[in-house]
Amino acid sequence: MIAGAVALVLVAGLALVPRPAEAAPCPNLFSAAFAQDLAQRYPGIAVTAAVYDTRTGCWHHLHHGMQITTASVVKAQVLGAVLLRAQQAGRGLTEWERSKVGPMIAYSFNPETSSLYAHVGYEGGMKASDASFGVTATTHTATFGLTRSTAVDRTNVALRLLWGGGGLAQAGREEAW
Repeated sequence: MIAGAVALVLVAGLALVPRPAEAAPCPNLFSAAFAQDLAQRYPGIAVTAAVYDTRTGCWHHLHHGMQITTASVVKAQVLGAVLLRAQQAGRGLTEWERSKVGPMIAYSFNPETSSLYAHVGYEGGMKASDASFGVTATTHTATFGLTRSTAVDRTNVALRLLWGGGGLAQAGREEAW
């Protein structure tokens, strides 16, 4: 909890599939009534969401552009930065990297994440991975868990990390899966 505020990011993404030109306009999945209901149910908690529908090519947003502290959600991009670093070096993950990545992702272990965050170069290394993952509105910090981002950026990371459309090659996406 940062300065008494609680934040929740809902992120969902499936795949990067082009939207047909003749498709109908995107519906509004997150109505004003839905946002108001959330605010009443969870007073003082910031909630944002971004969903990309691969069937229609539609993006759906709740509080579009809201930047909140990511906490563990940024671990997907830490994984991506490690995979990109290995790819740029022309290799797979080292034994040490793999020993940290597994617990970071499977169990959300923070010491492993901190080690990998340092390994990729802290905020500078994360910024270097932004373009590959479609990240445009994230503020990386010296401590991974204090990174501030939008739901769109976090959804873009998931899409490019797992399904493509960024700088990570197929071998890296397979490793991420």
